[in-house]
Amino acid sequence: MVKDQKHGDEGLKDLSRRPHHQPKRISQSIEEKVIEIREKTNYGKRRISYLLFKQYGLVVPESTVGKILRRNGMCKGKKRRKVFYPAFWSYEIKEPFTLAQVDTKDIYDKETLGTRIYTHITRLNLPRYQWRFLLVAK
Repeated sequence: MVKDQKHGDEGLKDLSRRPHHQPKRISQSIEEKVIEIREKTNYGKRRISYLLFKQYGLVVPESTVGKILRRNGMCKGKKRRKVFYPAFWSYEIKEPFTLAQVDTKDIYDKETLGTRIYTHITRLNLPRYQWRFLLVAK
């Protein structure tokens, strides 16, 4: 194990990779205005950016406003979409024929079928819709 000549054992430790300064970082006064508007109105990043432009003449991008809000813990979390797909839990059903699924499909689509098949279907008066009925049976 080789020791650092100048710093000894302390010279072998990992140093922070954080930059010493950020020249493009937004000023503290603008950040405070963003926080103030958010606390007063509870607006999102787009409206806050618009208000900064209208009230103070400041052009602050929405993404920058979003980063300021995130940095200060003022973000609203995204709503999670409620997923309901019965086939996911269909394997857990104990009784037979308790879950049914019906699908309907319009088969009169000239662009998909082509002119020849479309005219054949219409001349024979075949049904326009196709149904599929599925039952979960164990």
